Amino acid sequence: QRVIVAPQGHPLATRRQPPTLDELAALPLVSYDSSLKPDSSLRRAFEAVDLHPQIVMTAGDADLIKTYVRAGLGIGVLAEMAMLDSDTDLCALPADHLFPQCTTWIVLRRESVLREYVLEFIAQFAPHLDRRDVVRALAADAAATEWPAVPHWRERPPSTPPDAA
Repeated sequence: QRVIVAPQGHPLATRRQPPTLDELAALPLVSYDSSLKPDSSLRRAFEAVDLHPQIVMTAGDADLIKTYVRAGLGIGVLAEMAMLDSDTDLCALPADHLFPQCTTWIVLRRESVLREYVLEFIAQFAPHLDRRDVVRALAADAAATEWPAVPHWRERPPSTPPDAA
């Protein structure tokens, strides 16, 4: 899910209701580089209601977007999970009513041998998956694997430390 990020003193941050697309279309926005692409879900959300976002800055990562917001260059639109407890100078407003959920995928080639660091990355990224199932799924003769439902990022189980696996 994405959130709208504004400095604590910004008028959006002091309201009791989340912003609308109309309100956001009138403001300078800072978001990910992908927001400039015509097929961006952010752009499509605005265009679906005949609005055009004013994307004034983009960045490849959330920390830079937050830096731009702090510098007063615009209102941020970024992944909810990128907000940290230490971001106390910023206000994160819900935006799941405005934009569709984004999904991140890990794509692996069948019959490839996964190195330990790749398995560890998968365990950190998707701790609900069993490492042995991942390895088996990549085997050449593997049958279709029944994967568990993907939990919301806030509901993910803690990952297993590498030396405990």
